[in-house]
Amino acid sequence: SSPAPPPPPSPTLEAASLGEKFVGAGRNLSLTRKVLPIAFRFRDVQVRMRGVHKRLRARDPEEYYRVRDATWDEIHDREASRIARIGRDMGGIYNKAAQFVATLQAGAGDKVIPLQYINTLKVLTDKAPSQDIAAMAPLFEAEFGGRGKDEVFGSLQDVPLAAASLAQVHKATTKAGRPVAVKLQYPQLRDQLASDFSVFHMLGSQIKPGGFDLTWVVRDFREALTMELDFTGEAANAVKFAKNFAHRDYVRVPAVVQELTTPRVLTMEFVGDMVRCDDPDALRAAGLDVAEVCLGNMGHARGARDIRELHLVPAGAETGCFAVRAAPKANKFTLKRRIRPPDGAWRGAATAPRRR
Repeated sequence: SSPAPPPPPSPTLEAASLGEKFVGAGRNLSLTRKVLPIAFRFRDVQVRMRGVHKRLRARDPEEYYRVRDATWDEIHDREASRIARIGRDMGGIYNKAAQFVATLQAGAGDKVIPLQYINTLKVLTDKAPSQDIAAMAPLFEAEFGGRGKDEVFGSLQDVPLAAASLAQVHKATTKAGRPVAVKLQYPQLRDQLASDFSVFHMLGSQIKPGGFDLTWVVRDFREALTMELDFTGEAANAVKFAKNFAHRDYVRVPAVVQELTTPRVLTMEFVGDMVRCDDPDALRAAGLDVAEVCLGNMGHARGARDIRELHLVPAGAETGCFAVRAAPKANKFTLKRRIRPPDGAWRGAATAPRRR
């Protein structure tokens, strides 16, 4: 038999070529044209509110606060959808930034970022624009030694279950008929991010606010994103997570299908019937206790043991990275780690007690 093809190289975001730098510059110019009108509209509201402040603040404080809140709510409602469109259209690192804003829920998040932006940008965490499955053909060929999806999987649904800035997730079956979830990295993503980071590094080296060199921020972000682009690291963390929680009967980690996992394709056991933890209405509709899910056992499972016993801190542990389902036993709460679809350090699929 012929020897197995060598594994594909891990993704990298090192310095872009001259052509990629031009592409990055063009993308940033496009972003500037889209963002500047929004900035001018915010500035216009600020100027108008100064007049309202002088006219009403001392004479009628209640009316002033009513007008102020209504005015800002109106512009936030309008601009949040525009910013979401920019993140969706630009993709890549800009979509990633929008997702970060969307995770700033509760605590200090919605005190700093208006709730309109958090709620509107949330769609980009798993419902960002996806790519046609035909566009993924180069990815399969590069990752699996020239084989196409039909040669690698028994079946693979054309429409993804979820999509975000770096990848999209499809339900599939192996050649043996095992249901799996397959996370596919966008084929052109590395080149796009390399060009973006090249421009950011150039700007950071030229623009030094207060004399501070900010290129280290770009460098650290690039290094972190480079690790996130290598799905073999994510697969290894899933195996480690399963081992760390093997003694807890309420924790189950879907298995990684190693033979179908590469640096840009992650295949894991499929887990269904799940509800996102940041959707309280859906949790109640499923008969789950919201407080129990968000503040009870899940908080312990994802935090206490990690920090106290394992000396690990979970990254990306915001509520949008978890999903739950009702346990067959009323007194059990089962946390399942599933494929990370598609952005965030890990997503849980959990099983929680039903409300009585």
